Amino acid sequence: MYGYNAQQAYGSLPGPLKKNEPKVTLPFQAVFLSWLIPTAVFAVVSGAASSSLVTYYPFLIYGILAVVTAGSLLTLHIVLIVLRRYFSGKSKVFPFWYAFLGVALTSAVVASLLFAHMNYMKNEIASDTLKRLATATNVDPAVDSTSRYLDVGRVVFAPGTGLDVAKSIGFKNKDVYCVAPIVNPNASKAPASYDYWAVGLNCCDADGFRCGEYLKPNARSGVRLMNEEQREFYMLAVHEAEATFGIKSSMPLFFFWVEDAAALQRSWEVKTFQYWALATLTFAAFLFAATVAGVAFFEAFLATW
Repeated sequence: MYGYNAQQAYGSLPGPLKKNEPKVTLPFQAVFLSWLIPTAVFAVVSGAASSSLVTYYPFLIYGILAVVTAGSLLTLHIVLIVLRRYFSGKSKVFPFWYAFLGVALTSAVVASLLFAHMNYMKNEIASDTLKRLATATNVDPAVDSTSRYLDVGRVVFAPGTGLDVAKSIGFKNKDVYCVAPIVNPNASKAPASYDYWAVGLNCCDADGFRCGEYLKPNARSGVRLMNEEQREFYMLAVHEAEATFGIKSSMPLFFFWVEDAAALQRSWEVKTFQYWALATLTFAAFLFAATVAGVAFFEAFLATW
């Protein structure tokens, strides 16, 4: 009959669809949401869980995580229902974008939590801890015992204080943990115990100690080392200095040698934001590429439907 034969001449009407044959087209809204929702989840969770909110408003973080977790579980539940309908034969069309959203959303939650923990521990926790610690000024390493400053985060040393680079040394354990005594060269005699130390990572060798702002003549401030894992290796470097130079260190405190301690603290906060922004853009780009690949696969799948 006219219009029913696919081989009919130009101008004939297309044949009718077979009974119960689904007509499938690319769902542009579903494609966009499959990219947008996981990206938004990654941005919100990774940003909140690596910020100072963790320190000062932990219950707010728990609330955000609870809402995101509940929403993700609800979405995954819907995905499973739709998949079950397909595999039981109640639906003729494979719910590709539901499955894509489920995988992408799960990846976003897991990746955001892992990144947030890394970013917080690497950058934000040091800044938050410094804010809660005391600040000391005019500290003279020749006469002031470190026992007085165990709760200090930032120190401004007495005028004339500098680094004794002749007694600097590095302890290697994959990275090189560099230490140099902070001393007052105007003191009448050498200290009985070298307890103030400037530290740095991979910034010393046979040519000397080149950590922090060691070249700045006005640098006489210290920002307390907050990384306890690194502290163990800096302690080993101090022990090595004791054995090498015949000195003693009873109660060492470790500082990053800087001109402006407050500026270093702010730089950690900025770095936390920069890491988050870069991670969010990277995740968004990766998921966009995955979505484009999903569209290509979906179109190829439809071509053979």
